[in-house]
Amino acid sequence: MAHYKAYFIGRDGRFIKAKDIIQDDDPAAIIAARAMIGMHAIELWERDRRIVQFEAIRQGAPDLQPSGATP
Repeated sequence: MAHYKAYFIGRDGRFIKAKDIIQDDDPAAIIAARAMIGMHAIELWERDRRIVQFEAIRQGAPDLQPSGATP
């Protein structure tokens, strides 16, 4: 298992928070980070190696919800 961090980045480019992700490999960590996309950009890192950056969903768009969830 590898330890990754998903960093949430605000529209102003500043760090907001981080969330730990423990996965077997990069592809699994990318899937986990992609599921977190919402109103903030996300950068996925493993120690000092940036894996991928996801852009935020445009402002005004609802956050992603699991299938079958009600607002």
